[in-house]
Amino acid sequence: MLVIIPWSVPMWLGLSEDTWLILAVLLLCITGLQFLWTWWGGMIRDRKSGKKIDLPWE
Repeated sequence: MLVIIPWSVPMWLGLSEDTWLILAVLLLCITGLQFLWTWWGGMIRDRKSGKKIDLPWE
């Protein structure tokens, strides 16, 4: 079943378009910070263990 979203509706679930945009940007920022935290944590762990850090293309 195809659901067509009417773009002319000013509010979804009682929130304005601007509020949804802010929430989406915040979600992207949180997701990016979690990705970087995991990546940096792995790099620090490898550095402390004395392992040589290989570049991705090697």
